[in-house]
Amino acid sequence: MLTRSIFFRKGTLKREISIQLENGETKYIEFVAEHDTMSQQYIVVMRDISSKKILERERSMNEQLFKDLFDRAIDGMVIFDQDGCMIDANHSFCQSFELQKD
Repeated sequence: MLTRSIFFRKGTLKREISIQLENGETKYIEFVAEHDTMSQQYIVVMRDISSKKILERERSMNEQLFKDLFDRAIDGMVIFDQDGCMIDANHSFCQSFELQKD
């Protein structure tokens, strides 16, 4: 098994897994396993990261929604960074000013 060989070579294994509960709910678990070469024991820490995964998914959906609205807007729109440099412009803006988007 590839994962096992990596584990024994590096001494640490970190993974995220999803578990389907009996009630249909999905829980996301992160576990870190480390091999202590002195004692020849394994230390395993597991934690529930379900809330983190839900927030990441919501953030991703919001970012995609913003991108879609920005790209499809009829009005020209531009995003500037803190220094006033243009970092993005939508299609309408580029068309209005005869610019090409990289």
